[in-house]
Amino acid sequence: MPNINVSVVINLHREGRIAEATIESVKKAMSFAAKYDIKSELLCVLDRADELTKATCKIFSQGAEIFETSFGDLSKARNFGAGKATGQYTTFIDGDDLWGHRWIYESVREAEKLQDENIIIHPKMNLYFGRHLSPYYWVHPDMRRDKIELVDIVASNRWTSLSFARTETYRNHPYVANDIMNGFGYEDWLWHIETIRAGFIHIVPPQTIHFIRRKASGSLMEESNKRFVLPKISKVLGGAKL
Repeated sequence: MPNINVSVVINLHREGRIAEATIESVKKAMSFAAKYDIKSELLCVLDRADELTKATCKIFSQGAEIFETSFGDLSKARNFGAGKATGQYTTFIDGDDLWGHRWIYESVREAEKLQDENIIIHPKMNLYFGRHLSPYYWVHPDMRRDKIELVDIVASNRWTSLSFARTETYRNHPYVANDIMNGFGYEDWLWHIETIRAGFIHIVPPQTIHFIRRKASGSLMEESNKRFVLPKISKVLGGAKL
């Protein structure tokens, strides 16, 4: 598929029928962007996916490229997706989350307006929801306006995993694999630290929202929290001072 602007990577595992809503939200964002001549491709990475998730993906993601992997690690699955992407930009979504319909359009517009290779885009607003959770919002900071030092991001993650950047950014700065059993995880937190050290700034365009499903049990975040996991900062900091 020539002249692709954005590669959309959906990472799937054991979401089952829930993945239908995720795929539909992605397709709506792709259709909205297409009205402004933004061409997108859809890549589904099924990493050790169960049969229901595979079937749901194949039924509802017509026209997508579907890859089955056996990494057993979200970091490696994202890196794989970035390696298969043909678009100028790449963005990811987990198989149980939802996008606002303007996500692709607003991200491309912001990136093209700035013409800066060293930017990473996140949604402005996050809404957490779930069957056993009272919904709550989280507003992402924008490094163009909000003062964020490296020590701040090392102490606390400031952005969720949803990001949008040049495809080469993900290839040049791949996610470090999780090692939860040995106390290391939060691949997105570690990636934020690494990219800030490499000179990137993390920004948010207007009118963008990410709906994040929180499960009562079984999620990577829940397992990480239960084991008191930390990002493996030594991977990117070495002997550097903060």
